[in-house]
Amino acid sequence: MDPFNKLPIEMRLEILLSIRTKEPMAALIRASPALFRLYRSVKAKILRNLVAADLDDELVQHAVAVVQFPNRLQFRKAHLAAWNERQQPNPLQGHYPEIFEKATSRSPPREYLCVPNIRASAADGHSVFRGQRITASFRTDILTDTERKRFLQAFLLFELNCKVVKAGAAPRFRPGHGVSYEVPKVMISLRDDDALRCIHTYVCSLHGAIFAQCGDAWLPEPPNESSLEPGLLFPDSLYLDPNTYMLDLGIPQAHGGELAAELAKLGLELVFELLGYDTSDPEQKESLLVRLENLWYSYPRLKPRYRHLIVEVSPNITDEGLIYDHLKRQLTSTMEVQKKVFEQRAWVFFDDARLYPSRIITRHFPSAAFLVNEGDKLVWFEGWEHNSARIRALCRSQKWHDDYKKGMGSDA
Repeated sequence: MDPFNKLPIEMRLEILLSIRTKEPMAALIRASPALFRLYRSVKAKILRNLVAADLDDELVQHAVAVVQFPNRLQFRKAHLAAWNERQQPNPLQGHYPEIFEKATSRSPPREYLCVPNIRASAADGHSVFRGQRITASFRTDILTDTERKRFLQAFLLFELNCKVVKAGAAPRFRPGHGVSYEVPKVMISLRDDDALRCIHTYVCSLHGAIFAQCGDAWLPEPPNESSLEPGLLFPDSLYLDPNTYMLDLGIPQAHGGELAAELAKLGLELVFELLGYDTSDPEQKESLLVRLENLWYSYPRLKPRYRHLIVEVSPNITDEGLIYDHLKRQLTSTMEVQKKVFEQRAWVFFDDARLYPSRIITRHFPSAAFLVNEGDKLVWFEGWEHNSARIRALCRSQKWHDDYKKGMGSDA
């Protein structure tokens, strides 16, 4: 006899939602047919609760409250009120599932043009392109504990490193022209160092997506939808280069054209602020452009450049795996395009290939030979032509695609 069968459905639901870890949940639904039936009907909501427990939002709230506790007395009341109401800013909000959704997509360049909707609840997380809902959040409950830990460590180390860089620290520096000292470093594996680079590339790509949505960027069709329109051309067809969309937006290519990388070193706080603007609203979009312009003109003050200050790779720490070792052998470090493609596809985080399209990593991670050949190919654009910067820019333009459709319609 199932004792839970006598309880009202509302109470059964409360019981399921109160469980914070997977093992007790599994044991309970095995023992109770009534709870198992209810679990199946509300599985998505329960899984999101379990993921939230994995992320331990409450501990994040405590940690943020401690780290950001104000020195000035007049700010402490509001700070403690925000902590009590669990309203401290969570630096991982939206990014945890989004990076994996983009990395494992059948069309990463399309997904990377989108940004996480930070206004959405955790239960309704999704990405947007100029306010339009595009993709539901990645199911992070299917990650292994190792994968989850690897990601969280990389994200938190990246954010801490950004704060150190932003403070103007160097490997050896003199705060306030006082006694010099060396920045302490934590020893990590080469894989963890590569994970930090993946997070930096991901944050750069968020700035690139913001540039794109402020400009005239075209969002490609999903890969399963047939289209007669020309798509993005190489290398845009493989990865999002934030500097390309910066130029499309009209930001001058000064200082090496690395604005996204310079902004990324300011960490998640700036990203969170910029994602708060709704680019589908003309007034908010204009305000965002003004904010970006101000950031651009402050560029000389953004020095020093981003680098890993608080970590050091130790040859004595190993963190190997079949897929990581295989891809590491394939990666040609001197080829920047290949490195960025691998980093945008989160090559260091997963234990195996199960989450990649068709579970075949060779299609998702191009070889150096493939990339060289792809760059030399002729492209079809009003006839066969060499792949040029002009043609690539047109294929990225929403206006050009609109005009192309009109032309195709009039020809028909």
